[in-house]
Amino acid sequence: MSKFIINDDTPESVYMPGQVKVDGKTVGTGLVPRDYSLHPVGYMGPLCPPMAGVDMPLIPESDWSAIIKEQKANKSRLSDIRRNLLGPGKPMPSLDQGSSNFCWTHSGTGAVMMLRGVANLPYKRLSAFAVACVLTGFKNDGGWGAWGLEKMILSGVPDVSVWPERSMARANDNPATWQNAALNKVSESWMDLEPPVYDRKLSRLQVATCLLNRIPVIGDFNFWRHSVLLMDWDEIEPGSFGPRGLNSWSDQWGDLGEFVLEGSKSNADGATAPRVVTG
Repeated sequence: MSKFIINDDTPESVYMPGQVKVDGKTVGTGLVPRDYSLHPVGYMGPLCPPMAGVDMPLIPESDWSAIIKEQKANKSRLSDIRRNLLGPGKPMPSLDQGSSNFCWTHSGTGAVMMLRGVANLPYKRLSAFAVACVLTGFKNDGGWGAWGLEKMILSGVPDVSVWPERSMARANDNPATWQNAALNKVSESWMDLEPPVYDRKLSRLQVATCLLNRIPVIGDFNFWRHSVLLMDWDEIEPGSFGPRGLNSWSDQWGDLGEFVLEGSKSNADGATAPRVVTG
């Protein structure tokens, strides 16, 4: 699988908001960094326990390479599931936030869609705009991944048949829409990961452990002003590791919408990990 790598040598025109264009149109980002003094790890209580309180032993860095090699050989990574979700060689299409500031709900919506695929549930394209519009009062405002995912736990995410993609029409916000959304909830076991501001090594171990266990991670990256879906923990070259993710700028960007982060850009500034969705 080819790699579209973003590292310290990558020109800002590749990833900085306002500069990146897909099909001639400027794409949006919209991350507002989570204020951990106001929203500390585990602030939502039982809805979102800290990963440290979940029975999931951290995978040490010394084991990463062997696990990655085995998963690649077996084609069992989340990116492998994504690439064949609609049939052999037919990938789950990337979401497309357009020029909106709603990356922070697209990353979580992508995670819900990915978990549905892991659970062998029927493919549904879900509407990240629904979550963002309700939380922002129908304003094109930014946010962070955990805020969007909180709504997905409480109410779910409707599919695009009832809330059209990139629509901000208030008429979409009705009881029937949220009855539909309840079919696509993060139903249990989502984890709040430690931010690197407190312990970068622990944060990195937690993200790697989730991804090596095929648990998608919603990753917020301040350098990018962007929230994205992380699918795999990858070995870019011997001894160099980072996450492979799926962006929300359509399949026309990157490697069919995918990318790999390397070096200092590989550490998420905020991360949450949902584990189970309703069917």
